[in-house]
Amino acid sequence: FSVPANSHFEIEVDDLLDFTLKKIARGGIYDQVGGGFARYSVDGEWFAPHFEKMLYDNAQLLSLYSEAYTISKDDFFKSVVYETFEWLQRDMTHTDGGFYSALDADSEGTEGKYYIWTLDELINVVGETHEKLITEYFEAVPSGNWEHGSNILKQIENVQTLPKDHNLTKTEFDLIIQSAKKKLLDARGKRIKPGLDDKILTGWNAMTISGLLDAYHAFGDDQFLIAAQKNAQFLQNNLMDGNKLFRSFKGKRSATEGFLEDYAYVIQAFTKLYQADFNEAWLRHGENLTEYVLENFFDKQESYFYFTSSKSEKLIARKKEIFDNVIPASNGVMVQNLYHLGIMLDREDWRELAVSMATELSHLIYSEPNYMSNWGIVLTEIMHGMAEIAFVGKDYLKLKNQFKSSYQPFSLLMGTFDASSLPLLAGKVTRDDTSMIYVCYDKTCKLPVTSVEEALQQIV
Repeated sequence: FSVPANSHFEIEVDDLLDFTLKKIARGGIYDQVGGGFARYSVDGEWFAPHFEKMLYDNAQLLSLYSEAYTISKDDFFKSVVYETFEWLQRDMTHTDGGFYSALDADSEGTEGKYYIWTLDELINVVGETHEKLITEYFEAVPSGNWEHGSNILKQIENVQTLPKDHNLTKTEFDLIIQSAKKKLLDARGKRIKPGLDDKILTGWNAMTISGLLDAYHAFGDDQFLIAAQKNAQFLQNNLMDGNKLFRSFKGKRSATEGFLEDYAYVIQAFTKLYQADFNEAWLRHGENLTEYVLENFFDKQESYFYFTSSKSEKLIARKKEIFDNVIPASNGVMVQNLYHLGIMLDREDWRELAVSMATELSHLIYSEPNYMSNWGIVLTEIMHGMAEIAFVGKDYLKLKNQFKSSYQPFSLLMGTFDASSLPLLAGKVTRDDTSMIYVCYDKTCKLPVTSVEEALQQIV
């Protein structure tokens, strides 16, 4: 099941990932002016989008492009993440830190009208000085590349040749493009905006926390962590009552209890948030919510989770969500939660349940990967094993951030400055100013080291 390191297959996968992500982010499905991704493309070239923007899509794409950056260090991926985050902050954030659900495709009764440009409109905004460069960059043409003489802006494929073609340095070129984007964004802001779905959905917000934390670790930029923490606090203040979650907020929280996807994604977000700031309160919240889910959602006969709580309104039938769709299936996310928390909290019962649930579906994971891709990730983690990395001492957060700047998918992180209630950190307090890193597997730790480089060498 595993792929040998540095194999030909591994190189091909990296190339395909790089190619696909750049194709998507250079297409019209990505908002070249304001950041963020539309819901889907209606063609095979990622060119013409259905212009609606969904929070859950962008949450997952924040993670994907951030992780791609940790592998490639390609600044193109970094720019996509930052522009998408700026869109999220500008158009999708409640004053208290919650994230709205969606932006409509239509404005003034026409789909995409907010986002498209005639060539004359484009030139009138950016000016004639760099007219040829800007129109080439966005592939805008006089007759339009879309309906009624309008242009959907995309990025030219061979963008790397443009500076030389126009006798510009890379720095000069970047400044011109950034200036043009700002002018276009300012001009577009004067148009009638698409409708905003300002419901704040618990699960989708939790997904966004995870995306922001992946960005934080990829780039080491505190603004991503601060936004994630603020959103987590919003969920606590407005959508939690003890260990019970509520589905949505719009001025006030709904009376509807959260579904399994809400619990699963919040537990995942809190587990990731602990691994970002090492505040054990997040991990304890995740632990308590997991206990609640096991008590109120778990079917002991079939050993999978119902989508609705036993405390919710009684239905004719309670379904179970197994197959991944536009978001990973809630049962698969809960299995990963059980596996991760089982390791971090030394809950062997949770770990064993996760292994049982994932392996029971292994035949489907192999035969239907399109609908079981997140399950495939969980099963890969189980088969590969997870490194338990403990950071201890005054530089514990600094060392953790250095560690997470590279792609380390098979690792769970724990850390403390001086004391912790977590089993793995017991007895690992340093007695001087030295900070230590422990790499452990199955609760057995290798010799402690003082640098990230040494720790990475201990990971199998």
